[in-house]
Amino acid sequence: MKVLIVDDNANDRKLLRLIFERHGYTNIIEACDGLDGLKMGKEHKPDLIVSDALMPRMDGFQFLWTLNMDEDLRKIPFVFHSAVYTGLKDEDLASRLGAEGFITRPKEPEEFWREMSAILEKLAAGRRNPRPPRLMAEEREYLRHYCEIVTGKLEEKIRELEETLARRKAAEEELIANQERLKTLAAELAHAEERERYRIAIELHDAVGQRLAQSRMMLDALTKIPTSPECTGRIDNICGILDTVIDQVRSLIFRISPPVLYIVGFEAAVESLCEKFQEDFGIRITFTNDGESRTIAEDLRGGLYRMVQELLFNAVKHSRAKTVAVSVKSVESCVEIRVEDDGCGFDTSRLFQYGDKRICLGLFSIKERIEYLGGSMEIDSKPGRGTCVHLFVPV
Repeated sequence: MKVLIVDDNANDRKLLRLIFERHGYTNIIEACDGLDGLKMGKEHKPDLIVSDALMPRMDGFQFLWTLNMDEDLRKIPFVFHSAVYTGLKDEDLASRLGAEGFITRPKEPEEFWREMSAILEKLAAGRRNPRPPRLMAEEREYLRHYCEIVTGKLEEKIRELEETLARRKAAEEELIANQERLKTLAAELAHAEERERYRIAIELHDAVGQRLAQSRMMLDALTKIPTSPECTGRIDNICGILDTVIDQVRSLIFRISPPVLYIVGFEAAVESLCEKFQEDFGIRITFTNDGESRTIAEDLRGGLYRMVQELLFNAVKHSRAKTVAVSVKSVESCVEIRVEDDGCGFDTSRLFQYGDKRICLGLFSIKERIEYLGGSMEIDSKPGRGTCVHLFVPV
C-alpha cells in the first residue's frame, strides 16, 4: 500500500512515517500542504491519504474538497489526523466531505495505530464513507461550515499567541525588575565597600600606624642611651625594619582608601593617584582640573576614585600606553572625568562580545555603577588610535 502523508510539520510527518513503517507500510510519500499533496497525489496515485487539517496555502478541508472534484483522485481513501478546534464540527465537515475517519491528536503512537487499523480494516471490507454525489452543490452551506472551522482555528491560534505574548511580557518585566534589583544591589555593595575601606584605613592609621610610629620614636630614644656597639647595631636593624613596615602600612592605607580623598578632596586624590601610577609604572600621566569649586559626596568620591583607578590600570596594563591624560571639570550640574591614552585601542562595537574579559568586566562594572548614579559613560576608541573614556556624573 502506498501512503501519502500531508502535514506542514516535518516532525509530525516523520512520526507518522515511523508508525506506518513499523507496521509494514514502507511505501510512504510526504507533502507539506494541500497544494503539494495534490501534486503528489496526481503523480504517485497513493492508496491512502493521511492529512492534517490546518496547513498554509491549502488546508486539509480544501484539499479533500479539491480531490472530490477529480474523478480519479476522489477514489483515494482520505483520513484526517489533526487537532480539533471547533468540537464535533471538524469531524462533521470531514465526514460530509467523504473522509474515512478523523483521528484527533495528540495521541500516543499505539492509540493512533489502533484507530488507523480500524479504518484500514473497514476499507479492506469494502465499507467506504460515500463521497458527496454532487461536489458541494450547496456552496453557501459548505462555505459556512468551512468558515466556522477556519475561524475557530484562527481564534485558537490567536489565543495561543496572546498567551505566549503575555507570558513573554511577564518574563521580560520580571527580567527588567531583576536587572534593576541587581543594579541597586551592586551600587549598595559598592557604597558599603567604600565605607568599609574607609573604616579599615582609619583603623590602620589610628591604631597600627600610630603605634608603629610610637615604637619607632621609642627606639630612637634608645639609640641616645650609651650602650654596646652590638646593641646599637641591633636597634638600628629594628629601626630599619620598622621604617619598612611603616611605609608598607602607609602604602596599604593609600590603596585601601587614600586619606587625601576625604581630607583634601576628590581632585587632589586623583592627582596623587596619577603621580603614584607614573612613579610605579614609568609612563607619563598628566592631570588637569578646571579649578571649579564643586562638592562631591563622600560615598560618591570613593566610587569615582575607584573608576579612575580602573581606567588608569587598563591604560597601563592592557592598552600599553606611553602617555595618559586625566582631566576633571564641571559641565552644568555634572562632573566630567576624562581618561585618554595613546595605547593600542580596540573596536568598541565588539568590546563586550569578543574583547579581553578583564577589560570588559572592568568597563561593564563602571558603566553599571555610573548609570545607577544617573550618569553615563562614553568610550571612543579605534584599533591603533588609543582610547578616550568620558564619565558624566550628576553631583
